[in-house]
Amino acid sequence: MSIGKHEINMCEGSLFGKIVRFTLPLIVMNALQLFYTAADMIVVSRFEGDLAVAAIGAASPLITLIVNVFIGLSSGVSVCIGYYIGARRENDIKRTVETSALLGIVSGLIVAVIGVLASGLFLSWMETPDDIFAFATSYARIYFLGAPANLLFNFMSAVLRARGDTGRPLYILLICGIVNVLLNFILVGYFGIGVIGVAIATVVSQYLSAIIVLIVMVHDGGAYDFSFRRLRFHKDILGRLLALGLPSGIQSSVFSISGMIIQSAVNSFGSVAIAGNTAAGNIDTFSYIAFNSFQTTCIAFVSQNYGARNMKRAERAFKLCMISAVAVAILTGWCLCFFSDILLELYLPGEISAISFGMVRMKYICIPYFILALMDVTVGALRGFGSSLVPTVISIIGSCGIRVLWIFTVFKAYKTPDILYLSFPIAWLVTFVSLLIAYFFIKKRREREMALQTDFFETLKQKT
Repeated sequence: MSIGKHEINMCEGSLFGKIVRFTLPLIVMNALQLFYTAADMIVVSRFEGDLAVAAIGAASPLITLIVNVFIGLSSGVSVCIGYYIGARRENDIKRTVETSALLGIVSGLIVAVIGVLASGLFLSWMETPDDIFAFATSYARIYFLGAPANLLFNFMSAVLRARGDTGRPLYILLICGIVNVLLNFILVGYFGIGVIGVAIATVVSQYLSAIIVLIVMVHDGGAYDFSFRRLRFHKDILGRLLALGLPSGIQSSVFSISGMIIQSAVNSFGSVAIAGNTAAGNIDTFSYIAFNSFQTTCIAFVSQNYGARNMKRAERAFKLCMISAVAVAILTGWCLCFFSDILLELYLPGEISAISFGMVRMKYICIPYFILALMDVTVGALRGFGSSLVPTVISIIGSCGIRVLWIFTVFKAYKTPDILYLSFPIAWLVTFVSLLIAYFFIKKRREREMALQTDFFETLKQKT
């Protein structure tokens, strides 16, 4: 297969340089997404106050819970496309693109229906305070109307990333993000419709991003040619996407459920604490998206080289991604923690109590972020090798299980913000050690299968 001008040949040449070239646009793209979210909060806080920020923060775990179940399926798209590129199976690439696009649309419609109908019920279960309940519900319902476009963009971006094309998704997001920010100022600042205006701006930008990415795919041609007339579920491809992506989606949903439980614990401290936690969570995520981008990179490089049957190069890619992620986590996380008071003031001007609560979160999250970096990249390597169930089970038990158990035992006995956030680094460390052990076992199994010339997807039938 020929390599297009937007693509990266992951199976040949210098690894580190290509990893950097692949990852930098991802980091910028994810940072832009977060910046636009931050702009939402800053604009709404300036015009509507901290209760509006708290409303968005209260709705965010619910949105993440429902949307991420299906966005997790896009990791299966990346692995499938990456493997087929390495194995030079052009027809299977085309069938995966067709199946992925339709799966994105159908998944989005399901998310929209669930989100619109059940937002109020879920937010009441989370014990959302009465003073922000109506705003949070309205924000969530409008946001979910953009789910079909959001998921279609994510699925098609997964196809582009698997090819090594991280540049064009970045340009699309840049355009749509600018539209989002401008609409925020118009709808919130000029028309004064608060969190509803923020949600409308987000939905408009999501549909714009979906339209642009489809235009890109239509004009690409070749194995990646896209046409609405050819959209269909290819049964074998759909089965592979679900086998690879569904465990990731389940993991994301369970993580979100644990996040909702933690959000409920934060809610118990009142609206001021919710505002501080929301602002701090948005700030520390700037570090997270930087080092977590190496997980996506690891999936792409490992899956392609595994498809090309080059296990040594796949393992080198994993190690380089891990070292790079740790370095980025330490640099960004510690800097954010050092300047936490200044940064929180941007979100919560003059709100001393909320800022103090946010600083506690950042201390316990940002400083040990390098442990989470190790954990995430190891998950990426396992998924690149076609093992999606193992990292899902380990992550659910290790990371989510420990945090939830902590909430109902230690935090219940010692109800302070410090005790609440201490659960994060403890859970990350236990999970990383378990994942690393699993990595060595699964890598050895893949090497044995390769020696026997076993096809990649035959491994999906095994309980790995």
